[in-house]
Amino acid sequence: MIKINLLPVRAAKKKETLRQQISVAVMSLFLVLIALGYFHFRIVKDIAEATAKIAFTEGELQKTKSQIGEVSRFKEAKKVLEDKLGVIATLKKGKAGPVKMLDELSRVTPEKLWLVSFKEHGGGINIEGTAISNEVIAQFMTELEKSSSFKDIELVVTEQTEQAGLKLKKFSLTGKLEAL
Repeated sequence: MIKINLLPVRAAKKKETLRQQISVAVMSLFLVLIALGYFHFRIVKDIAEATAKIAFTEGELQKTKSQIGEVSRFKEAKKVLEDKLGVIATLKKGKAGPVKMLDELSRVTPEKLWLVSFKEHGGGINIEGTAISNEVIAQFMTELEKSSSFKDIELVVTEQTEQAGLKLKKFSLTGKLEAL
């Protein structure tokens, strides 16, 4: 019988298997390193994108804050302007009121009646004057009542006086001004 020594074949097989296992391990390690490199690159890229996005958003935020500041200044300026316009409108209204009231007073004053004093205080009025007769005073009061500027006209006092040889009636009226 022939005897074959299989020991070197087994040793060679073991060597070959070991070499294959080492090369698989090296290849696996190489693939793991490539995968780690890829993931590292992706994470670094994502961080860079997020940082850039944060910087852009912060820039936009600063620009928006400055615009909000401008809007606030414009609102304040608008409010000041509206207040000034309101004051101007009030002054215009106040300016026209006395003119209209005095025009109305002039229009209703009869020819034979002279006004000596006209005082306005808190919506109330006092009128003093002189007339030829009581009828002229009554006509004046009636015309004042018909007027849109005056109301609640009342005769306070009337007395007879003499000036330059003429007998005149001195009178005093009270009433209220209508809102103009």
